[in-house]
Formats: sequence, structure tokens, C-alpha cells
Amino acid sequence: MIAHRARDLLVATLGVASCLAAATAGAQQNPPGIAWRVLRTPHFEVIHPRELAEEAQRVARRLERMAGPVSASMGGPPARIPLLLQNQGVASNGFVTLAPRRSEWFGTPPQDRALGANEWFDLLGAHEYRHVAQFERTKVGFTGFMATLFGEPGWSFMSDLALPPWFWEGDAVGEETALTASGRGRQPDFDMELRALVLGAPRADYWTAVWRSYDRFVPDYYQFGYGLVSYVKLTQGAAAWDSIVTRAARNAWYPWSFSAAMRSVTGRGAAETYGAAMDSLAREWRARRSPLPQTAVAPLSGLDARNFTWTESPQFTGDGRVIAFRRGIDLAYAIVEMPAVPTAPADTNAVRAAGAVNDSAVVRTLFTPAPYSFGVPHSVAGTSMAWAAIAYDLRWGRREWSEVRVTDLATGVTRAVTRGTRLFAPALSPDGRRIAAVEFTTGRRSAIAILDATTGAVLSRLPNPRNAFLQLPRWSPDGAHLVYVRVDGDSGRAIAWTDVATGAERIVVGPTADNVMGPVTDGVRVYYSSPRNGVDNVHATDLATGRSWQVTNRPVAALGPALSPDGRTLAFTEMTAFGEIVVTAPVDTGAWTPLERAPRQPFAWAEALAVQEGGIPARDTAHAAFPEEPYSAAGHALNFFGLTAYASPFEARTSLSLVSRDLLGTTAVAVGVRGNTNERTVDVGASVTYAGWWPVLTASLWRNQRQSDYLRASDTTIVTYNWTELEATLGVRFPFNLTRGRYDTRLSVGATVSARRTTDTPVAFRVAGGDQLRTRGTFLPVTWDLSFGRGYATYRDLQPVWGQYLSVSLQQTPLGRGIHSGSLLAARGFFYFPGFVRHHGILLDVEWERQEAGNYFFSSQVNFPRGYGAVSFDRFTKVGWNYAFPIAYPDAHLLGAAQVQRLRGTLYHDYGRGELLPSTAFPATSPRAFTYNSSGIEVMADTRWWQLPAPVGIGVRVGYLHELRAWTSGLLLQLAF
Repeated sequence: MIAHRARDLLVATLGVASCLAAATAGAQQNPPGIAWRVLRTPHFEVIHPRELAEEAQRVARRLERMAGPVSASMGGPPARIPLLLQNQGVASNGFVTLAPRRSEWFGTPPQDRALGANEWFDLLGAHEYRHVAQFERTKVGFTGFMATLFGEPGWSFMSDLALPPWFWEGDAVGEETALTASGRGRQPDFDMELRALVLGAPRADYWTAVWRSYDRFVPDYYQFGYGLVSYVKLTQGAAAWDSIVTRAARNAWYPWSFSAAMRSVTGRGAAETYGAAMDSLAREWRARRSPLPQTAVAPLSGLDARNFTWTESPQFTGDGRVIAFRRGIDLAYAIVEMPAVPTAPADTNAVRAAGAVNDSAVVRTLFTPAPYSFGVPHSVAGTSMAWAAIAYDLRWGRREWSEVRVTDLATGVTRAVTRGTRLFAPALSPDGRRIAAVEFTTGRRSAIAILDATTGAVLSRLPNPRNAFLQLPRWSPDGAHLVYVRVDGDSGRAIAWTDVATGAERIVVGPTADNVMGPVTDGVRVYYSSPRNGVDNVHATDLATGRSWQVTNRPVAALGPALSPDGRTLAFTEMTAFGEIVVTAPVDTGAWTPLERAPRQPFAWAEALAVQEGGIPARDTAHAAFPEEPYSAAGHALNFFGLTAYASPFEARTSLSLVSRDLLGTTAVAVGVRGNTNERTVDVGASVTYAGWWPVLTASLWRNQRQSDYLRASDTTIVTYNWTELEATLGVRFPFNLTRGRYDTRLSVGATVSARRTTDTPVAFRVAGGDQLRTRGTFLPVTWDLSFGRGYATYRDLQPVWGQYLSVSLQQTPLGRGIHSGSLLAARGFFYFPGFVRHHGILLDVEWERQEAGNYFFSSQVNFPRGYGAVSFDRFTKVGWNYAFPIAYPDAHLLGAAQVQRLRGTLYHDYGRGELLPSTAFPATSPRAFTYNSSGIEVMADTRWWQLPAPVGIGVRVGYLHELRAWTSGLLLQLAF
């Protein structure tokens, strides 16, 4: 699926080595050795690997043909933009972003329904280039002023403040719908959740729809955004949105500018337009309902009115059980099983009225797969299940693989059939000895590979001379044939029947612009889902005669057909207002409707949009090749794009920097300031990071203001020391992505050597008169550090479940002692555990450091107990615990300015113990120990403000400081930008 615009609003710049490591980590690099090329057109700079040279020329020709039509109703073609064609990953995605300004397309098409009948890059061209045009139109008025003042981060922030996310995505979906033969607005499965809710459940108010909810399921921005944007276009004309966008961006200083702009252009504000659009969609959807009688079905999985759940891709085992994939707003994704015996009631209409079925009694979780492609079905033969797992490269974030796994459902044991492959949608043969899978290479060649199910060896590849994109193979019962979908950008979608031994292929369905999906066969007929009548339903085609029928008629969607081993029962998924469930129906050919008597339902909105936008642009195959040349990342290393800010969630660090990052994400430069909230100081400097090799290399130059509050051992008074450092650093860091299951797992190991010249430095600490002894000098401290993070969370979880974040650092002066020597060893661990109730969480915070301050004091790495001012010690230990819990999900909006999504609380206790020890310079200093205890409660409101793209936590902390016998309170603000 095409992703939303990447929101690189405030790329992190933090510390000496991590300042740009964070930025380059966010950029995600390709492995070295790729020969990059570039070709330039009037509107694009297409940067691509050499093996995609032919694709790059085709993309450039197509984009130049589409640039005018796609941007015509949004101010015309924008300034030339870099476009990166990525081919090392397996994700199907694309985005447009600022900081730096670019678009990136990931070359692997999806195996799910989002592709439609389109060529993947054609679909991306219509959708993503519309985002480019949207951005360009926001660079006016106050948004343009902020872009001039702060660069692209300011431009991005203000454009997001001016326009809600549903507009960005809904408008782009509308454009792909109008300008391609099978954009998502022409696919009824695209908006099936919204359709089910609008027609069968109470409507969410506008602000809940915009910012979603922790209490109830709300469809994504794409679905209802397409409805709102299209409604305005069809009632006000295609140019209406250009006026709304420029008015809102021009007055973005006013937080209600978007709704005000809508009212001035259309006569209705955003919330009123939402209500009118949903009413209009409801009428359109009711009119699209088929007059055929509804098919009676029996549900296998249940519904929960509070917890929207998807149960997808049903497959029968040899003994008649059904295996499916399940996910939900309250669930981690998992493979589940259910008996092929219907639960009561007998029809989903009755289920909808009842609100729930005893789901836990019939659905049993089997296992949680490793990183798994949602929407891509697994396959089952006997008691074995084949599925595709996403495997990540240890170092290079842009390189991924799709590997075949087979799980024994009886024992739960999973084995890897392939490694380092790009194989998708694996299908086990009936005897379990072979696997058919779609292979898609980095050169964008598609084939069906036949594998040995035990060794993973490729036995054969089916011919595909036109290089059509292939999807979702399934075996015939005798294991001699395969049925699958083929997508040709010129002719559309088709279902093919192929002899595995000879490779002889014949088309049995299509070609068509209809989004036919998920074919299975009993050897006599092919069953598949098709939106021919305006709603996805199961259809069948006779392999011998070619005659076709509509098999089911369900009101919202019937998808993913599967046949029972005896061929007498059909299982499929049905969308309802409370979720997607698995249902069954008997294979009763007498109840089927011949296709010639099944009415075709048009998509009225899609056709009207196509007329408004001028129709689908013609292909230009006669254009001469654009000139191409090598692209050097080093030659484009400097690419300053503006000011970025960052605040660390784990360390007492903030930063504000002017940042440069090259388009391939290998070189980053930052010039700016950083703050140390423990020491209450600000530093000035510059950093550079190179991430084109496995070790990430860093270099920096900083002028540091240092401050340390210290307790004198003689009289326990607090003394504040201040001094200045000039610091040059060189660092090396080895990042590792260790993710192999559902836990995102990362490891980083690094070292930094510094040359520091100090001025006005206290020679000794905590000694009477010591603050008067000051000197200057140069020394060479070395820092070693290791960090490890692991965790996952479901949508409603307040924190990671069974997560860990660990870090160890050692700063010392082994390369030169004399007047400046010392060391600091620090270790921190954050351990996350489930609470006593679902979505509650426990955090155990353990931190410790040892300071050997001969003549120099390193900056403390640990967090002080809440409520106390930080003080420096030779030894410091902190142990704290949090118990976090949700209080309520109010979904209340305040004057159209904010949405309060959730209230949550945290009970906490922090214990700290600091020790002052005798020093080498002053051994007579007596040891002293001090303790700090604080307990309290934090109450936070998770809010969304106007169109801001990230949540804002606002709350209060009330605590008791045990040693001081005093209460403390304060306001809390958490930003997630």
C-alpha cells in the first residue's frame, strides 16, 4: 500500500557522536557497492541503481506525461524534485517528504489488493506527485515565511499545521483514482471498513475521525479523506481545493485556518462538510447494493463491539480446521485456528444485532509469526503452514528479504526454508513437498519459482516473457497446475491457469480493470473475489467452458475464498461494522447467479472525478531517452535544508541545529547548539557523520559550557563549579538490527576519542577553597558505549510489553593524565513489564554511575530522582518504578482546537543514593552518603491539537520529597514530533 507522507519534521541532532547518527539512522542507508545513476527531466531528477536504468527511463517518460494532469487542479507542476528509486527492500511503499525535499519509491509491488490493475510505478506516480504539488501550494503567506526563516523543517511543520492528514492522503487517493484505471477509489475493498461503519454503526464525530481513538476503531485517513475531498470536488468544482489550500497555508498562524478556508470557499466548515460527505457516501453506497438475494452465511469467528478485529485469509487444514491471520486494535497480530463448525447465530446480521459471539471459546491463538506482511495470505496443506517472513539486514536499513517459513501447526515448530531470498506469497502443494512462490528481483523481474519444501532449492521457474507482475499462486488438488493473478500495466488484471510441468499458461479470467483477487481451485472451477457489482464478492469460473457466476452476495465485502478438503464448503472473510470475520457457505451451484445476469455497478464518484481531472493520461512510448550520468553521493554530500530540534526521551539532552543530509542518507552535517538539562548549560558546535560504511564515522567540534553542583564533604553545602571546554572528537559506531520476531531489537556499539582543552577548570572538587584553584590544559578522554533496545506494543499499550533498553558507557583518560584525569562508568536499564490489567505497564528504572574525578569531572549520565535538583557525586545509584494505567478514553474535543483521546496515570517512586568518597588529591576528605526518595502520581492527557501531526501529552505531577518532608508539583509536557 502507498504510505502516507513521511513526517521527517524534526530530525534528531543530539550530542557529539549521536548528533548525526540519529539523523542518518532515520535516513536508512543502502549497502555500499551500488552504482547509482541519475537522469534529469524538466520536473524530476531520477536517481536510481544502474540495474534499474531501463525502468528509470520508463518512469521518467510516464511522470513527464502525468506531471501536468496530476498537478493541474493544484496550481500546476511544482519545482523539480529528486526521486529515488529504491530496489533493495521488500516493502511496498512510497513517500514524499521535506528535510530534505525528495520522493522515494520502493520498487516491490504489493501482493495484496492495493495494487489494483495498475503498474506499480504508475500508481505511485499519480499518488506521490500529487503530494509534491500539495507541498508546493502551501509555500505561501505565513507558511512561506516560516519556510524562509527555518528552511524545510519549518515549511513541513507549518504545512502540517495548516492542512489535516486526511486532506493530504484523501486528495492523493482521489488523484490516483481519477488518473489511473484502477486507483483505490475504484476498489470497494479500499473503503470497506468505512462503508461498514457508515451503514451499520453510530458515526464518529469529525474530530474523532481526524485523530482516531483509543476507545473505538476509526478508519484511516485515506478512506474518509478520499470521501471528504471528493465530495468537495464534486459539489464545488475541481479548483476548490487549490483555493482552500492556499488560504489555509497563507494564514497558518491562525490554528483554525483550515476550517475557515473551507467555510470561505464552500460555505461549510470542516466538521459540517464531514457530516454532509458521509451522508452523501451513505446514499451512494446504498444505491450500489446489489438487488440479488443475500447469501446465507455462518460465522466461524466472533465479533466484539468494543474491539474492532480483522480475521483474514482463512485456510482449511487436512482435518477441517480453519487457520487464519488475526489482528486488531486490542490485539497483537497472530495466527489463529477455529473449528470449521459455525458458531451461533447463523448469519452475520444476527451477529451484528447481538454485538458479540463467544469468540474466545472457538478461536485459539497458535503462534505469532516473525515480521509478517499484512494482507498477504499464508497457505496450509495438511497440518503445515507456509508463510513469508520479512528478514532485515544487520546493518543496512534499506536492504530486506522475504524468506519462506513453514510452521508445523501440530508442534508449533517453525523452520526456515529459504534465507536471503525475495519470495512472496508461498503456497504449499497438496502433498506438502513443493512450494510455489512469487519471486521478485532487485531488477524488477517477476516469476513463479517452484521450490523443494524441505531444502528450499529452486526446482523450476514458470516462464513470464512479458514480465507481468504475478500474485498469489495456489495449487490445483492434483498438484499439476497453478492458478494465480497476473497484472499487466497495459491490459489490467487476469487470472492464469498454468501447467507446472510444461509452463503452458492460459488466461481464464480477464484481462480486466476489476480487482480480481485470491484465486483458488478445485480443479473444475476457479474461485476468486471480484468487485464487478460494486462490492467485493466471491465469483467462480468454469475451467472447461469459461462460464462465470457470482457465488456470494454480501452487503459490504466477501474476500479471500478457501475451499474445504471435500470441496463442499466455501470459507471467506466478511467485513462488518464490528470487524472482519470468517464465515462459511455451502458450495451450492444452484444458488449462484450467472455473470450475465449479475448487474455491474459503476463507481459514480470515480467516474465523475476522472472527467473533472481530464481522464487517464496517454502513455508516451516514443519519447527519446533522457541523458543519464553517474550519481556520486560524495559529490552531493552537502545539502543543507534547515533548522531541526530534538529532545531525548532517555537523556538530559536537547538540540537545535542547522542540518544537511545527502539524498542517499550517507553524509550528514549539523551546526548548532545543544543543551544539557542536568547542568543547565548550552554548547555550540558542529558535527559530521558518514554512514556509507558499516561503521558509522563521526567527527565534531564543540565549545562546551560546563557546570556541576557538588556537595562539599566538609560541610555538605552545595558548590557550583563552572568552566569552559573546547572539544574535538572522532567516533566510530557499529549499529546492528537484530529484529527476528515481533520484537524490534537494536544494538549499537561505539567509541569516541576527544581532544579537550579546558579553561578556568576547578583543580579539585568539594574541598574548601577548591573552587578558587583553576587551571587550563588539554587532555584526551576516550568514551566507550553500548546500547541495546528491544520491545513491541499494541495500539492501546501505554508502553512496550516485555521491553528493555540498556546502555553502558565508560569515559576515561587513558591517553594522557597530568592535571586532567578522571573516569566515569555509567550503566542504565529500563525494563518494561505488563501490568496487572491489560494495557497497564510497569517500568523498572535502574541507573548507576561511578565517577573517579582525579582532576576532572565528566558530565553525569543518570537521571536524578523526580522533584530534586541534580547534584554530582562520586557514586550514584537510582532505582525507580512506574505503574502506568489508562484512566479513560473520553474522545472529547475542545472548541475545535484539541481532541482529548486518553487520560492516563502513573504512580511512581524514585530512590537515589549518592556518595562522596575520599579523592587522590585530598585523601583526608571523609566519605559521606546522601539519599533521595520521591513518590507521587502523574496524570496525563493525550491530546491532538488542530492539524499537528503528532500527539501532545499535557499533565501534572504531584510528588512527595521524603528527605525534605515537602510536597512538589509541576506541569508536564510530552511532545512526540
